[in-house]
Amino acid sequence: TVVGQHEGIVQFTIGQRRGIGVGGGEPLYVLRLEPDTRRVVVGHKKYLGQKEMHLMGLNWLGEKPIPEKGFEGSIKIRSAKSPVPATLYPDGRVVFAAPQEAVAPGQAGVFYHETRCLGGGWIKRPDYYSGLHNYVGA
Repeated sequence: TVVGQHEGIVQFTIGQRRGIGVGGGEPLYVLRLEPDTRRVVVGHKKYLGQKEMHLMGLNWLGEKPIPEKGFEGSIKIRSAKSPVPATLYPDGRVVFAAPQEAVAPGQAGVFYHETRCLGGGWIKRPDYYSGLHNYVGA
């Protein structure tokens, strides 16, 4: 369902609630940006949580390679938030201990063990999408 128009997706970020130009009813959040179709997908807060994500350009600084069974530590995905518990796998897959909101593709994901930075990469846009949401079309 098209619920509005926008002047360009560059004005939006994943998790944004204010200034999306759609009002009334339960607040809507930016869930996904689709540059190819110029769509801004919006929906209710319950759809913001992600259980996992992938990092591209992974740079690992650990003394040993990441084990196939994964490395448990914490990851920081937003500059103003604290790191959250997660498991990192050699292919760059990150599984959060609890779903995380506003996982924004293109932002840095930095992995830690306690206070030591062990590396990071860039949050990759998911190749898949599930659920039915409203969107603000271009």
